[in-house]
Parts: sequence; C-alpha cells; structure tokens
Amino acid sequence: MTITFRVKDETRTPIAPQFITHLRAIALTRLLTQKAERLGEDMLYPVYGTLDHDSYAFEARVCPVSLAQLSRVFYDWPPAIAMLDEAQFRRRRLRISRASRHASVIMEISTSHDFAPEVSMPNFGAYSLLKTLGLSPDSYGAISLADMRERLADPVIRGRLEGDPKGLGRYIFDLERMVETDTVSGQLSMAWT
Repeated sequence: MTITFRVKDETRTPIAPQFITHLRAIALTRLLTQKAERLGEDMLYPVYGTLDHDSYAFEARVCPVSLAQLSRVFYDWPPAIAMLDEAQFRRRRLRISRASRHASVIMEISTSHDFAPEVSMPNFGAYSLLKTLGLSPDSYGAISLADMRERLADPVIRGRLEGDPKGLGRYIFDLERMVETDTVSGQLSMAWT
C-alpha cells in the first residue's frame, strides 16, 4: 500500500462534468504520452485500472499542452474546449473516469494542481514523514500550504528530515516545490491519500 501527497485546490468551477467516449479518452492519453516523452515529465497519473479494464480513473495534465492540440482530440467540441480552458486557467488537471464497461466516460476538472509534483511512498515511510512533520500519521488528511510552509521552515523539523536515517530528506525538494505552488483563486492544501 502507498500514500500519495499532492497539492489540492477545491475551489468550485462553473464547468460541469462532461460525458466523452472511450475513444476520446484513448486519444487524449496518446497525445499526453507523446508530450510526456518529448517533455520528460509525467502527464498521466493513474488512480485505478487502465483503459483496458471495465473501470478506470486517471488524471491528466493539460496545462503544458496548447489548447489547440487538446481541442483537436475532442473535434473542437465547445463543452470540451470550455473545460480545457477552465482547467488551464485554474492550473488544474482533468480527471477521466469510467465505472464499468458499458457506462459513459466522465471528464471533469480535478482538484489536483497541474504544476505541483506528487510524492508516493509506502505507508510506513508516509507515516514516518507525517510524524516528523508533527502531523497525525493517518492514511488520509490535509494541511494548508501556508501551515506546511511554516513546518518546512522550522529548523527543528528541517533538521529531523535531513538527519532521518530512513532517508526522508530526499523528499524535501518535492515538498518545497509543493508549498511554493500558487493559484488564481482559492486556498491550496497538501493532501495525502
């Protein structure tokens, strides 16, 4: 089992989820896979399943890709363009999911920030990190980025992270990148699940 730390923005958006075809989901993943190879960055974040399964969910980074390229995947369909534009404006990923083989595929704006890194680690390591940061070692939770920034700046906590015999210091760079994330609206938090 693993726990993933990510930057979360729960500000509501005016764009409703849209139903898309399974083929559009495949076309989007192909485009983003090509971009990932070119940019050397992750563009797709699996949540569960794969496109070959009855049910699946994944998040897709859309901010590094031009709106024109993304809109071609959806044949310039206005509701999809509106969603892509809103996701890019708010610096958020898209979430694409399907509950079963015959159910429709749903595309919506995710709560995950597009530019912030994600850190996944085994439960044991995640619990150690949470304890070191002075947080309750639960399998899920959240803390505001402002509070997390203060914890990372605390010399006692920083010393514990850097001197941890299990190697927690290797996560400092990604944690610092997370707390420096900004948004156009709302308040960001670091969540773990």
